[in-house]
Amino acid sequence: MSKIELNFSKIVQDSQDYGSNNEHMISRVYFTVDEKEYECNVRQPYGESFSFEKDPIEVEAPEELKKIINYGQFRDEVENYFRKAVGANAHGIRIDGGMNIRMRNNTIENPHKTSIDKAGISGAW
Repeated sequence: MSKIELNFSKIVQDSQDYGSNNEHMISRVYFTVDEKEYECNVRQPYGESFSFEKDPIEVEAPEELKKIINYGQFRDEVENYFRKAVGANAHGIRIDGGMNIRMRNNTIENPHKTSIDKAGISGAW
C-alpha cells in the first residue's frame, strides 16, 4: 500500500481547562501533505467523565483528505503529536497534578514528520 507523508508544523491551543469538572480542550494542528498546507481540529468534549490524559482525543480530518488517507492512522498520529506537546509527559506544555488550570491561545511550534497509509479500496463485494 502506498504512503502519504505528514509534515506537522505547529499546534494552536485555542482553549483548555485541565483538572476541573469541566475539563476540555479545543485546538488546531497544522501540517502539510505534498507541500499543501492543512489544519485539523482536535478536541475533547466538556465533562467530568472525560480525562485529558486517559481518554481519546477527537480528530477531524480535513475534507480534502478524508477519501485519500487511512483515517485510523491519521487520528493516531495527530493525537500522538498533540500529546507529545501538551500533557503530563509533554515537552511543550507540561501539566501534571494541577487543579483548575486554564490556557488559551498558545502556539507550540514543533516540526515532526511521519507517514501513514493511503486509503485502500474496500474489500467488500
